[in-house]
Order: sequence, then C-alpha cells, then structure tokens
Amino acid sequence: MSSPPLAHACTLFGLDARDARLLHLRANAVYHLPRPNLVVRLRHAPGNAAVLERARAAIRITAWLSEHGFPTTKPAALNQPISVDGWISTAWHYVTSTNETRSRPHHLAQILRHLHRMNAPMIAPTIQLLGTLRADLAAHGHHGQADSVLTAVQRAWLLDRCSSVEAAYSELDPPLGYGLIHGDAHTGNLFADRTSWLLGDWDSIAYGPRLQDLVPTMMGHRRFGRPPHLVDLVLLGLRHRPRH
Repeated sequence: MSSPPLAHACTLFGLDARDARLLHLRANAVYHLPRPNLVVRLRHAPGNAAVLERARAAIRITAWLSEHGFPTTKPAALNQPISVDGWISTAWHYVTSTNETRSRPHHLAQILRHLHRMNAPMIAPTIQLLGTLRADLAAHGHHGQADSVLTAVQRAWLLDRCSSVEAAYSELDPPLGYGLIHGDAHTGNLFADRTSWLLGDWDSIAYGPRLQDLVPTMMGHRRFGRPPHLVDLVLLGLRHRPRH
C-alpha cells in the first residue's frame, strides 16, 4: 500500500498542508492542518465504489445534520470527497477540545437517540453488514493471483458463509426499526468541543436497523471484556430494555 498522499490531496483541495500533524493511522490516515484548522482524512480504497459512495453520503448528510442542530463534526465547505492515487480524501473542521472529561456511554446514547429521530432528506447507502469483505474477496481472493492468500475452496466457503449470514440477517425484526445510523458508534468517536459532545467518523453511515448502533458497545464487552453495565447504559439511553 502506498503512503497517504496528503500533499497531493491538499493541493487539490486548495489547502495549506504546512506543519500537518498525523493524529492517527488505522483504517484512515487522519491529519490536522493547523493553518486552515481542518482535519484531512485519507482512506486507501482503490477502485472501491462503495467506499466512495459512502464518503459522499457522509459529507452530504453531516452537512444537513449540522444545519439542523445535530451535534456532529462538520465537513469543510469544499468540493469533496476527492480520489487521489487510490485514496479517498475528505476534509472536516477540527474540534478544539477544552473538555478533559472522558466520553461515557450515556453521552453516546443521548446522541444516538437524537440521530435516530432525524429524517434526512437525502438517502444513505444501505448498511453493509459485512463491510468490504465481498469487495476484498473480489479484488484479492482469486486463487492463482500473486497476492492471493486464499485457496479456491477457502474463497468459496467464505462467499457461501457471507450469503447465509446476510440471508439470516435480512429476516430479523429489529425492535428499534430502521433509519439513519452512524454504523460505528462508540465513545471513541465522540469529540468534546467547548459546549457539547460531537459525533464524528462517519465512514460507515448507512440506512439500516437502528439497533446496529449498539453493536460496537456490545463487542467492547464480548471481545474486550469491558463491563456489561456499559451495554445496559446505552440500551437505556436508547429507550430499550437492558439485557436479561
């Protein structure tokens, strides 16, 4: 994978990249540009139309949410997203935090309740239950390719498993119904400004079952041993009954 093309992206955006500082490098490379006081996010997704579509939706919908009083990080008023050397780039206003209090599950629950009541006039992409797994298998899973790590049998098993999980998921009757969801809602995506908590990192924005926004908190308990009462706090905040 190539290095994040920050300088090229900033040139296309018309932004001053001098003194840029890397904030983190995971699924996205995220930089703070101190001169325009913006954050530039870059995600490596060569040829992935679904990621580009979701980035476009994130820009459109968060702009609308911000205009209608929802506490979200705000996209910069630029022509975006842009595609640079196989990377998708977006730009956002930097949140200058003066609040040293850690975000808590009840903060997340309050914001999610607010989000789930919003009826944005633009359509969000349908939730991708398995993320980019199918696209990744299509791009890298063919047996015989130089970069393949799967045998034909392994790839066929994964595709069959994808189909069975998606079919079972489609038959669920989620108790909170369907609507606009964040898709990766956890306390690590809350940012404190001077007056409130803001919800950021909208890469997984989607139309889907609202209860899906509980999944990251649930996985924090099941996979990483975080206290189970944190799940209950989010459930209560969403006005849903705690676990039994």
